[in-house]
Amino acid sequence: MIPLLSIVVPIKDMNDKLQNLTSWLDSALDSGFEVILVEDICDIRLTKELEQKARAKTNLKIISGYFGDPGSARNAGKKLASGIWIAFWDADDKGNPTRIREALMSISKSTEMVVFSNDTIDWNTGQLKEENHVIPMQPDIIQIANKPGIWRMVFRSEFVKCINFPSFRMGEDQVFLASVIQEQPQIIFIDEIVYSYFLNVPSQLTSSGEAINDLILAASKMKALSRDAKQPTFIYELLIRQYVSGLRHGQLKLKLRFASELFVFILSSAKREKIHILHKVLRK
Repeated sequence: MIPLLSIVVPIKDMNDKLQNLTSWLDSALDSGFEVILVEDICDIRLTKELEQKARAKTNLKIISGYFGDPGSARNAGKKLASGIWIAFWDADDKGNPTRIREALMSISKSTEMVVFSNDTIDWNTGQLKEENHVIPMQPDIIQIANKPGIWRMVFRSEFVKCINFPSFRMGEDQVFLASVIQEQPQIIFIDEIVYSYFLNVPSQLTSSGEAINDLILAASKMKALSRDAKQPTFIYELLIRQYVSGLRHGQLKLKLRFASELFVFILSSAKREKIHILHKVLRK
């Protein structure tokens, strides 16, 4: 039987931090979803509990290899996925498989991408920091650009079959998302909180200086996509967000490079629109 949904989860630097993953795993498997754990063996060995579960459950698969970045790990899981739909979750977050299953069961066959709502929680305190609600009555892709986390999205597998993640340690998910939007999928927005994103997780890539260096690679790829963009405003915003992130979190040399590239990008074309987007991003 073909699974309704495949969930691909890269696992790296997660020793003693798998409690969020295990909190939803049984629910996903009992829902008939396929879960693919992609283990970077240069840094981690999965617990015996997960290894035993994989032997007992045919819809739980574990891939082990030297991946080095989440993009390569997701591509490996994506290649193995057999579900009608596919989602890309992080091991340090929590998803709600039950709510997703209920939503997917009633979706039109013409839909190629679903965007849900999510909340944000502090890892250290468990405190709810934010709820991010989509507006179904305003199906504008700028809603996605405002909060571009792919973990709150579900894609029809056939639609993204030929779209892969670049091998970057940061920004690879946004390049993937921009490539998907370039293909102009049929999108619906569902205001159901189905995913909890966790902040301040130890060893989180967004706090890694080495990973932030890869933002320049992601920005270069995004800039190339913007030249032939079918949805230019969407890609402009993702790219400007990457530039601003580099300015905020990078070392001095990287900050200077991002500042220079942002200045050139904004003045190249559609200057008024890009300045408006920059103001919006800086306000948040």
